[in-house]
Amino acid sequence: MTTPEWMVYWFNFLCLPTLVRGLSVMLYCPRYMYIIMDQSVVCLTIAHYRQGTHLQTATIQRLFQKDVDGFHVVNVGRFCTDLKSMLPATPAGVMEIIKRTGIETFGKNAVVCGRSKNVGLPLAVLLHADGIGETNAMDATTTICHRYTPPEQLRVFVKTADILVVAAGIPNLITADMVKEGVAVIDVGINRIKDEKTGKFKLVGDVHFEGVREKASYITPVPGGVGPMTVAMLMKNTLLAAQKSIKYDF
Repeated sequence: MTTPEWMVYWFNFLCLPTLVRGLSVMLYCPRYMYIIMDQSVVCLTIAHYRQGTHLQTATIQRLFQKDVDGFHVVNVGRFCTDLKSMLPATPAGVMEIIKRTGIETFGKNAVVCGRSKNVGLPLAVLLHADGIGETNAMDATTTICHRYTPPEQLRVFVKTADILVVAAGIPNLITADMVKEGVAVIDVGINRIKDEKTGKFKLVGDVHFEGVREKASYITPVPGGVGPMTVAMLMKNTLLAAQKSIKYDF
């Protein structure tokens, strides 16, 4: 069984300048690790050596460039301030879907259901941020809903959405009566549930696909929608890391 200390040791070793081009943490970490350390410690380790280690600025820049997940506070801080950075793969994939589909975002109402630090929050930032920045963000009017949003208020917010992104982890949370005609729906959720008719397990999203598709102008399937884009964006980040194309000027 891998211990957190052993994982941190290997991250420190792999962060040496010449060994690897990019590092990715497969979240969520095993449950036993939460007893000992928070997963944020593991994510931070990608770009930080142990406390007390002295690094030259050039070396620190190389380490940040290996954070292909985009989870480190430096990369998060950069995209939150419209600077080029390693974007988290799933939000980057959603943005790519929106751009390549030609969905209009400027001044539109976008609703994000879910506020996780690696999907919902960065998505909301990228949807609402200024498009003239280095992140080429979307200039939408953005609302975030989460687990403590009252159900009646969730309906109110979702009904206003021109663009609806759902990443709540609740099967079939969004139904057809909650959305307006012509909404663009991107379903990030993936849930394993038991089919009542067949008794077998199947994968479904956070959106009731069959119902909502009748009203939506665009809707992503589950599986086969956002998932492949997440993989593609992770590979893109790995290429960016290998090319050292993001400059950290500090």
